[in-house]
Amino acid sequence: MLSLQINNPNIEKIFLEGFNSNKDKFFEFIQNSYDNMKLNEDNHNDKEILNNFKTSLKELKLVKEGKLKPKRADEFLSEL
Repeated sequence: MLSLQINNPNIEKIFLEGFNSNKDKFFEFIQNSYDNMKLNEDNHNDKEILNNFKTSLKELKLVKEGKLKPKRADEFLSEL
């Protein structure tokens, strides 16, 4: 069993008024909020990976067109 102690008057008001002191609904809300937060983080990471991939493709195109000098692995790693 889990007991809940709320020391923040604003959170206490939300718990009492918004959830009618229903601990299960309150915890479900917290779990859903956490899940959404993690999903948003994952989506942000996916977007970052996609943007990096797009940048790499643009650089590859420039290398193929002779507009950009190819990088050696040690040059690439030194930039990280």
